[in-house]
Amino acid sequence: MIISNWETSYERTEALLTGHLGYKFIGEAGVRRRYVPENAAGELAGKYVDILWDSNQRYGQGGIGTVHHIAFDTPTDETQQAVREILLSRHYVPTQVLDRQYFHSIYFREPGGVL
Repeated sequence: MIISNWETSYERTEALLTGHLGYKFIGEAGVRRRYVPENAAGELAGKYVDILWDSNQRYGQGGIGTVHHIAFDTPTDETQQAVREILLSRHYVPTQVLDRQYFHSIYFREPGGVL
C-alpha cells in the first residue's frame, strides 16, 4: 500500500514527514516524491508515503471516491502522546487523544490540508 497525497507543493509536508514524524526521503520520479520511516527495514510494503505535487492542482472535494484521512500507526499510547506533543510544539493543532474503542487516535491537518 502506498499513501499518496496530491498537493500544490511538497516542501511543507516533506518538512513535517522528515523533520517531525521520522520519515526519510528515498526518491522521486516526475511529480512523485517517496518517503519511508527512518527505521524501516526488510519488507517496505505498506510503509511508503508519496507526495504527488502540481502547482496547478486544485484541492479535492469530499464525496464518492475520495479519502477522508490518512492514518499512521504508533506502537504504544505513550508514543502517540509523544507525537502529539511534537505536533503541538510545531504549532499544529492536533485533537486530544480519542478513544475509538478498538484504538486510540489523534487528528490534525498537515500543511497541504490532508487530515
